[in-house]
Amino acid sequence: MQALSQLSYSPISNLSAFGRPTSTIAGKTTLSDHAKPSSQSTPDAPHPRQIAVPGRPSPARYAEPTMPPAPSPKTHYPNLVVFDHPLIQHKLTLMRDKTTGFMAFRSLMRQIAALMVFEVTRTFHAERIQVDTPLEQTTGSRINAQITVVPVLRAGLGMADAILEVMPEARVGHLGLARDEKTLKPISYLSKLPKHLNAGPVILVDPMLATGGSAVAALTMLREAGADDLRMIALVASPEGVTTLGEHHPDVKIYAAALDRGLDERGYIRPGLGDAGDRLYGTT
Repeated sequence: MQALSQLSYSPISNLSAFGRPTSTIAGKTTLSDHAKPSSQSTPDAPHPRQIAVPGRPSPARYAEPTMPPAPSPKTHYPNLVVFDHPLIQHKLTLMRDKTTGFMAFRSLMRQIAALMVFEVTRTFHAERIQVDTPLEQTTGSRINAQITVVPVLRAGLGMADAILEVMPEARVGHLGLARDEKTLKPISYLSKLPKHLNAGPVILVDPMLATGGSAVAALTMLREAGADDLRMIALVASPEGVTTLGEHHPDVKIYAAALDRGLDERGYIRPGLGDAGDRLYGTT
């Protein structure tokens, strides 16, 4: 038996060229027993990620998932971008909770909108300019286009305020659209838009994309007013709404924090988060 002083093992430093754990005995390097290839291996042999290695967590933590992954929105809905960022999902979960009061709900909506706007504006064109710092001249970027933010009343106001904090230079338009609860069709009652909407990108803001009727009507109104660079921000979208929007305005990209299961018989998103306007202003 070799003396203990002649035996060394380290799960980090003693690795073969192929990443297998090794041990050194009397100056000779050999594969550890659990890493040696077996001539009697079977199809039921454990996955390499499930092999126990000293100093590492239990193999159960690395077990392969048993459920297939959910369909990717990128594959099924090319006009949709879903934010899977853990911070956004954490805040959205709090908004879904029916015990969340209107003050917290309002604050969470603003926080999510502020986080989303960075990606929504990624494709904005910026020109290179020279700027003088206190120490020297350098090159920077500047967005010259006139940005317009258009919330759909009333729930869209909760997201628009946060977007304007990030882009205070943006103009603001307002569209008032209500849904007929019997026909589920949108009814327009207000349109107050800045002039020359084609001077830059226009962001339509509405927390809920349900049937898609209101969003289609709003985008149509914006196009008729001259807008030609459009995108939409929503908190929660339904597959039906995304599909409808894609059929009528295929060039408009939708940015959402979640794509939910679908609509119920009343046209409500499930699981959803309830009526965003009522929860935002405490009118439930």
